[in-house]
Amino acid sequence: MSDYRDVPQILKDRPNWVCWRFEKRDGRETKILYNALTGKPAKSNDPTTWTSFERAVDAADVLNGNDYEGLGFVIEPPFAGIDLDKCRNPESGEVEPWAQDAIAELNSYTELSPSGMGFHIWVRGTLPSGGNRVGHVEMYSRNRYFTITGEHYQGTPNTVNERDLTALHKKYILDCSSAAPSKTRDTSPSAKEFRIVCEIWRRLGATAKDEDVTLEFFKTANHREKWEKNREYVARTIHAAREKVFGDSNIEVTIKLDEVDEKPPDIIAPTWVEPMREDAFYGLAGEFVRRVEPETEADRHALLANFLVMAGVQFGRNAFAVADGKRHYPNEFVLLVGESGAGGRKGTATERTLPIFHRVDEHFYDHILNGLSTGEGLIKATEPQNYEDVSVCRSYLVVLSEYACLLGVMKREGNTMSAVLRNAWDTAKLTVLTRKDPLKVDNVNLSLVAHITPPELLNTLNATERANGFANRHLIVAVRRSKMLPEGGNDVDVTDIVSGLRRAVTTSRERQDWDGKVSRNAEAKTLWAHIYSHLTRTRAGLSGALLSRAEAHVLRLSLLYALLDSAREIHVEHLKAALAFWDYCEASVGQIFGSSSGDPLGDKILNFMDECPEGFALPTDISVGVFHRNKPADWIRAKMDDLTRTGKITPATKQIKGSSGDGWRLVKSAVRCS
Repeated sequence: MSDYRDVPQILKDRPNWVCWRFEKRDGRETKILYNALTGKPAKSNDPTTWTSFERAVDAADVLNGNDYEGLGFVIEPPFAGIDLDKCRNPESGEVEPWAQDAIAELNSYTELSPSGMGFHIWVRGTLPSGGNRVGHVEMYSRNRYFTITGEHYQGTPNTVNERDLTALHKKYILDCSSAAPSKTRDTSPSAKEFRIVCEIWRRLGATAKDEDVTLEFFKTANHREKWEKNREYVARTIHAAREKVFGDSNIEVTIKLDEVDEKPPDIIAPTWVEPMREDAFYGLAGEFVRRVEPETEADRHALLANFLVMAGVQFGRNAFAVADGKRHYPNEFVLLVGESGAGGRKGTATERTLPIFHRVDEHFYDHILNGLSTGEGLIKATEPQNYEDVSVCRSYLVVLSEYACLLGVMKREGNTMSAVLRNAWDTAKLTVLTRKDPLKVDNVNLSLVAHITPPELLNTLNATERANGFANRHLIVAVRRSKMLPEGGNDVDVTDIVSGLRRAVTTSRERQDWDGKVSRNAEAKTLWAHIYSHLTRTRAGLSGALLSRAEAHVLRLSLLYALLDSAREIHVEHLKAALAFWDYCEASVGQIFGSSSGDPLGDKILNFMDECPEGFALPTDISVGVFHRNKPADWIRAKMDDLTRTGKITPATKQIKGSSGDGWRLVKSAVRCS
């Protein structure tokens, strides 16, 4: 095992660790990331496949017999990684001057790369836009991983220091003239060849001669011509492999895979959503999360969302708040968005919450609906039974673990589910009037918990559902597995929470001298007036369409927190809790949909400009680089004017080869960069 004692603690404390090994892909040896716990492939843009340093080290140690080569750390803010390649002689230790300058300028934790021919430098800082890779220098702050060798480069700090990367990025990436030399054809051992030779050494043993290893290699690989032409290549490969297998020399020589193979396409991937503010974990709902969360792998945000939605089922339509003359009841729709299976633990969160409400109402499970696909089916399921009083409101919880299936079915012509669900969020009346025999049902209080993965949501939520108000009636909550509990969690005593919930429900149903209206008190009114314009602001793009009912959701959430407190008024702490929850929903939408405008051609232009130096583009850049001269100049001008009006870009002038060029500069907030 490698010695990781010098790896900075600030990196060890982050759950960004993976294992890796070489595998053949498309005929080439490629570094493949693996989840240290499951043994399944990991992704550099999927935090649910990463784990802690300790677990990764343990897994790599146990799995060494399965050819795990080592550990990797997935880079995300506030960290940035700088890779200096082909700048060190692994035998003499001599470092090229340009690399010495970069290491000295950054003066932060630096370690040898796996090949011993380069360096990985770790800093804390923001990486400017304008590219990541030129020549032998690469700089990343997201969607990449670096192998961790633990080979601390002597003379550099053992801390990850905060640095301004602007000047270095300009020097080595934007202004290529002073950067490291361009990459040339390398004659060092390839990963494939090196691994084959290592296997031969293991099979023949330490007493074998170099000539024996060479002969065996010729039998197993088609590289005879290159080997015969470059005897130095032969000697270095055999020597390096011997040291790797038997370790009988002080010379440290390993192999570095071609970086193009080990890294995914150069795209910007988001980091995870910032955790919900503690204000949201107020009262009974917050106590439930604090009590249960340590004993489950479910996301605390998913636990909170389930609790609030299920509480809305219990409260029914006994209480309401008013906005602009419209009554809002405490029923809500929540959409939990996370990876399937263990990666999201969406179902676990729902299953952990349901028993609480069953203890409050022994018939709670009888009011759960699932497997729905049409509006007619939903209405039939909520019709009063013969023994039920039609004048009494009936509450239901719709649980859909495969929401993508419903979204797919809703695209079929004539499907009425979207319209019926929109009515259910708005009113107590569900209707389908497009039939010869219209269906109607009244006095229904419907809440919904649905599960979906990010790709499914992106691919199945069509433009109609975004535009007609279906999607924005959902609280969209990004979730992921919170921890690993191989033995499962322990039972939790929630008797006091059940009692408090039962008391709150009873209070809302049996109050005298009360018409059910819950208003904000004076302090809450002041806060509401302060944030109202922000909640009701116009938002652009897909995110804007999905977040356009912000004030209604915040009102309903604040009502829920108040009812859980058995309060007759919405207090400022209830409103703050609702705002904290909503802010997380906004961040979740940003995580999933980014800043997409809903205009594919506009997004294409913005993404192109984000890759341009300083985000600046000329009309010819747009014409050639984006549309390959397939769009007329007046169309491009009109499109750029539209992006200017929406604040995505701004007109700009730049000096180019001694003359002024009129074009546009990207407004950085227009492209997702977190």
